[in-house]
Amino acid sequence: MVRNLLNKTASIFRKTRTSDGQGGFTESYISQGSCLVRVSPNSGSESETASLENREVGYTVYALTTADVERGDRLVIGDLSLEVLSVIEPSLMAHHYEIECIEWQKEV
Repeated sequence: MVRNLLNKTASIFRKTRTSDGQGGFTESYISQGSCLVRVSPNSGSESETASLENREVGYTVYALTTADVERGDRLVIGDLSLEVLSVIEPSLMAHHYEIECIEWQKEV
């Protein structure tokens, strides 16, 4: 039943660290596959850092529990790139996930 409501495809990317050979590391995102989702915007706020204005937009993304999504992942849905803050299974019955995310919009 929920599957009919999942009307978009999200690409899932997981952050990995690779040694740079000099005692540090570099971070990159590796594809983990994709899943069907439904996206719902839910909040927005503005902040100023180093004289640049930023807007943080919150989203709830719904997906089946078969989706391999973790905190810290990045979801790319068309032109929208979201950072995963938390993954919640509200019914605890392996039905669906509610994935809390944010999008950072910088002033151009």
